[in-house]
Amino acid sequence: MTEHLVDKQKEFFNRLKKNAKRLESYIQGIPTNAYRLYDKDIPELPYQVDIYHQNALISEKGKYLDPENEIELQKRDNNIEIIQNSIHELLEISPQNQILQIRSKGKSIEREKGSLSDHFLKNIVQEGKAKFHIKLGEYLDSGLFLDHRPQRLYLSKTLAKLKNKTDGHFQYEVLNLFSYTSSFSIHLAIEGAYTTNVDLSNTYLDWAEDNFALNNLDLYNHQFIREDVLQFLKNPQSQKKYDLIILDPPSFSNSKKMIQKTFEVQKDYAVLIYYCCKMLKQNGTIIFSTNLREFKFDQNHPDFKDFLSKIHIKDITSVSIPLDFRDQKIHQCYTINFIK
Repeated sequence: MTEHLVDKQKEFFNRLKKNAKRLESYIQGIPTNAYRLYDKDIPELPYQVDIYHQNALISEKGKYLDPENEIELQKRDNNIEIIQNSIHELLEISPQNQILQIRSKGKSIEREKGSLSDHFLKNIVQEGKAKFHIKLGEYLDSGLFLDHRPQRLYLSKTLAKLKNKTDGHFQYEVLNLFSYTSSFSIHLAIEGAYTTNVDLSNTYLDWAEDNFALNNLDLYNHQFIREDVLQFLKNPQSQKKYDLIILDPPSFSNSKKMIQKTFEVQKDYAVLIYYCCKMLKQNGTIIFSTNLREFKFDQNHPDFKDFLSKIHIKDITSVSIPLDFRDQKIHQCYTINFIK
């Protein structure tokens, strides 16, 4: 390793060590063993490092590399070696327990999702009272969106306090739309909530049920519905009303299984919120989030005109970004209340 690379590795290792020390009390206070240790801190090393207990996910976030540019490819290899060595030295996570997610450019198209390394890692991580199955390398995502941790913890603590104030009879209904692996639902179910989880993917719904089993939660009070969310909202299977609706749609999606084939959050968010409001109990709340950086609420949106005066929207993004994320625009988050 050249002197330049030695210095570069020392700089990266020192940054990892500094971040670990800064986050120590935070992650112990939750407690959790799933967190972001490095978030493109050093411009010359545009990567993210997420720790999942005994495993690590290294995600490249710089420019796409031309597969025929040997100089750039060698630079990437050097960077990855620096990162892996530093993780191993600081946390004793061997390179075999580190998954790489790199950005690659094909001959005709850019593969936005990147390319995962060819081996898979599975683990169980802790977050507060909850446990989650994590899968690295098998899918683009790990099964747990780390950036939504503060909101999950806040909602679970709020529900626990609410439950303690009741006289013993407690029934709190949660609708989790685009539920993914149902991490929000797990936290809330632990505190006694009844959950309905809607997602178009059988893979993620099965994963969610595995998470419920991992937390010893009886499935009797929980539903897992494989359906297009818009279809579910427009034609609900029951007249059930909900105290809380979790609404975290993708920025863009297209599938033959969906009622309108393509979904764009900036174009379709209003109709989602409209139908969600119809399913809220009195004093119910919608938690709406999106990772579309350019997203804006349009008060002149045609689907908003009839009920805009009846909803209250509060931007809670600033308190919903976790301490381990440098990127303050990783998502936007809002509470929405419908004034009936």
